[in-house]
Amino acid sequence: MSEEQKHILLIEDDELHIELVVMAFDDYPDQFSLGIANTIQAAWDYLAKTLPHLIITDFLLPDGKGIELVGAIKNKHPNIPVVVMTSHGDEQVAVEAMKAGALDYIVKSEVTLMAMPKLSSRILREHSLVTAHQETEQKLLESEKKYQIVFEQSIDAVVIIDSNDYYIDCNQAALEMFGLTRKEELLNKYPWEIAPEVQPDGRCSAEVGKAFHQMALERGSVRFEWYKKRTDNDQVFPIEVSLTAIPYQKEQVLYAVLRDITKRKQAEEKIRKLNAQLEVRVQERTQELEQSLEKLQKIQNQLILQEKMASLGTLMAGISHEIKNPLHFVNNFSELAVEHISMLEKELKKEAADRDAAEIQQLMEMIAKTGKKINEHGKRANDIIQSMLLHSRGGRQGFQSTDINAILTEYMGLAYHSRRATHQDFTVTMESDLDDSLEHIRIVPQDISRVFLNLLNNALDTTYERFQEGVDGYFPMV
Repeated sequence: MSEEQKHILLIEDDELHIELVVMAFDDYPDQFSLGIANTIQAAWDYLAKTLPHLIITDFLLPDGKGIELVGAIKNKHPNIPVVVMTSHGDEQVAVEAMKAGALDYIVKSEVTLMAMPKLSSRILREHSLVTAHQETEQKLLESEKKYQIVFEQSIDAVVIIDSNDYYIDCNQAALEMFGLTRKEELLNKYPWEIAPEVQPDGRCSAEVGKAFHQMALERGSVRFEWYKKRTDNDQVFPIEVSLTAIPYQKEQVLYAVLRDITKRKQAEEKIRKLNAQLEVRVQERTQELEQSLEKLQKIQNQLILQEKMASLGTLMAGISHEIKNPLHFVNNFSELAVEHISMLEKELKKEAADRDAAEIQQLMEMIAKTGKKINEHGKRANDIIQSMLLHSRGGRQGFQSTDINAILTEYMGLAYHSRRATHQDFTVTMESDLDDSLEHIRIVPQDISRVFLNLLNNALDTTYERFQEGVDGYFPMV
């Protein structure tokens, strides 16, 4: 251990807490060395060999209470400061620890354990200050004049409070802080006489002041925030108070350093307001983004609808062209049937002897064939309509015995005429090489029709893109 290092003894049985403390001290190898004891007995064994600068002990240990160890250590090694740790913040535990002689009381958490090197530095500084005051009691009495000069010339406001809680001395900086001109205006007054009756947190100034005075006398030192009031204009302002118990003129008094923290509080309040404003701006911006997102969603839905309508228009153009063929045949064959019926009527009006039986028979057969053709093409038109309805509604007919060649031929025409309806400048040759011997297979017609239509549309899209490039010698063909 180097001379500059401070040796710390940690008395702790929780392995996780030990690991966190060790990890924290590993970052300060030049400033600290760390020893570990898991029980009270192990701590005594350790102290028999090595005396640390600071002891940090858990409140509860496997073989006893840390507070009992605190009292025993203070009796045997009064110059070694002891700090008590506990997992729960309990005022009663804190009081017991301080009464036993502990210098400080720490509530264990991941944050405090990881900050243990800094806490140790502060505690050692405070202990060093207290020790220094105790060791130099006689020197302070002998050099009171020199001390008084330093006391008076300090830029910090300094006051001394006796065991009865009266101000018994102050420096010039303290008078200026309170708006006074002479020490007599301050001496023999209680600190809470020049403070608001109630602190901002609602506590009585007198009760709070007495409690901190007593704590400082018991612990050796204490630091807290306090609100004072100037006597010349009743202005209330915040200060930070550092109380240290010191011997002074054969009694224990409190040496208090007072620092005006008005600017710090104002900065903290400004930061708080800025954070609040930032939060409001974030909320407003979030609301604006949500509204923009909602508008974009509406626009997207409109675009999708327009795209669907355009696709539907293209599909309907193909359907209208595809359905023209069977309707054209229906019209032609119906006209032919009317003509044959008229010829048959003329033949039947003749006398029986003049009628041509062969002619009548031939007309009858032609009428029958014409009616059959009308029926076939009418069914063909109906099939196209039903297929398109199922395709658009997403309905399912179930598995049927289907002529797959017929479906492919039908959708080749539909895809072709749909493309022609949207790109009239596009001429493409549609060729097929179908196996006429292929038997009917059981499939869902509308499902395979969608597959054929998608494949054909993709092929026509690619062919049209190539067509637009204007490549010489290229003849569009699918």
